[in-house]
Amino acid sequence: MINTQNSAKDRPTEDFRLSETMTIAWMGIVIILLIYYAFYFQPIIYIKLVTEDYWGEWVTFISYFFASFIFGWLFIKSKPKIRGIWFLLLAIGSFFISMEEISWGQRLLALTPPQFFTEKNFQAEISFHNIEGFWTNEWRNMKIVGIFFFLYGFLLPIFVSFSTHLKKFCSKIALPVPTIGISPFFLGVFVFFIFQPLLEFQEIGELLMGLAIFMLACQNWLIYYSGRRLEIFDRMLNSRITLLFFPLVGVLILVAGVVISPSFVAATLSSDGTLQAHTTKIIRGFQYFLIALGLLSLVISTFLLLCKLNIIKKHHRRKISDHLSSNKGLSMLVFLLIIILIGYGLMNSFGFEPGFESQLKNFATREYYGRGLYAQAEKVFAYIENKIVPFDKEILIYRGRNLIALNRKQEGISMLEEALVREQRKRECQPHSLGPLLRIARIYSYLGNKERAEQVYHQAVELEYSKLDSISNPIEQRSGRMLLGDIYFEMGRYSDAVVEFEKARDLSTNDMDRREANIRILHSIKKRDNK
Repeated sequence: MINTQNSAKDRPTEDFRLSETMTIAWMGIVIILLIYYAFYFQPIIYIKLVTEDYWGEWVTFISYFFASFIFGWLFIKSKPKIRGIWFLLLAIGSFFISMEEISWGQRLLALTPPQFFTEKNFQAEISFHNIEGFWTNEWRNMKIVGIFFFLYGFLLPIFVSFSTHLKKFCSKIALPVPTIGISPFFLGVFVFFIFQPLLEFQEIGELLMGLAIFMLACQNWLIYYSGRRLEIFDRMLNSRITLLFFPLVGVLILVAGVVISPSFVAATLSSDGTLQAHTTKIIRGFQYFLIALGLLSLVISTFLLLCKLNIIKKHHRRKISDHLSSNKGLSMLVFLLIIILIGYGLMNSFGFEPGFESQLKNFATREYYGRGLYAQAEKVFAYIENKIVPFDKEILIYRGRNLIALNRKQEGISMLEEALVREQRKRECQPHSLGPLLRIARIYSYLGNKERAEQVYHQAVELEYSKLDSISNPIEQRSGRMLLGDIYFEMGRYSDAVVEFEKARDLSTNDMDRREANIRILHSIKKRDNK
């Protein structure tokens, strides 16, 4: 029960005004619309958003990390104590998830995972949610999380605003109820986890989850501090030095970040090629971090300036704490911008490029192409060719196929014919290698020469069967069966593909391999039935 002896300003149940609620709601809606815009019109940005160790994951981490400290502070300060229990649970949960997002600092600190995690974890990393049995049915669990966020973060705020009895009940158990303003973030989690509208939807859902929890923490922090003075902010606001310091430092740091030349600095520090490349990557990360830090300083200075102008205009003695409590929508918008900028800086400082390159190839050759989004796939192909040095020329085979689908047939055919000559030369040098043979078959298939493609595919099948006869290791046997299944799938022989995938499943030694085989089986059966 809420302590009625406290003054009105001390009660943590003060509602947001309608204008503040709408500001925050539009913020969530705009973020979701920007995600859709990136998917269709800026595919490189979208891929960075959903790639491991890039924008989305770092923003998710920093959202949960900051939220855990806010909830922890609210736990210490909360009255009645029952409300503090909710905040404690949220603090522990947020901190745990934030650490899981970065594998408890494994890659940042170059830690070697203990044997337990290398044996039991699907990704051989220090995290609990990827351990066999912990997250066995990923799709079911995501749907449960999506439904929970929909009920708690979207329906509950609406019902509470209309039902006096429900509002009293939530007040009685001191449940932190989200405002309607942050409900779009919770609704976004539901939409992405249940309806799976975009590629790599789970990463977008996790990002919106982190932002939703962070906004819930900020909401309760602002409500708690309504009417209370934040002396540190008051001192900052009333100091001319501070008001000049943040924009000046922000501009200087931003300029320093822009003018740094990572390649030049690395070349002066090292003459060794490998060490120079490594040094360049570190300096580039530092460069991006400076840019993010400069932008952050400018955001803070703009926020302080707006507060100062508002104070001068309305009342000379007004405190920034009053401004925070009377402009919660603006405050939460600034908090969100700070989180995004910090996540951007961390991503560029510690992101791992190999994962990004493989994700680019996956989106260009499979994801976008598979959905018929050929223009988006071509943007990714162009980025790979222009930005990734050196790039794998195998990618040109898939780009040629994509150009044909875009009705740029002459360009596509020319690219495929050049690739065919290159792969035939590799085949002559590596007669027992399966890779060149499969690529030759694909090229013939993309050129429309189905008969010749079928012949080459049969050669690939015979070569792989001859290899399997000499293999006794069950792990290598499984890999061979999976490869045969993939070849049959490419040939359109879906029943044969199912047989090979089933054999691979029987040879699997862990849940992850069995799940992968089952997915291929279901996909092959679906293709066979629709044929």
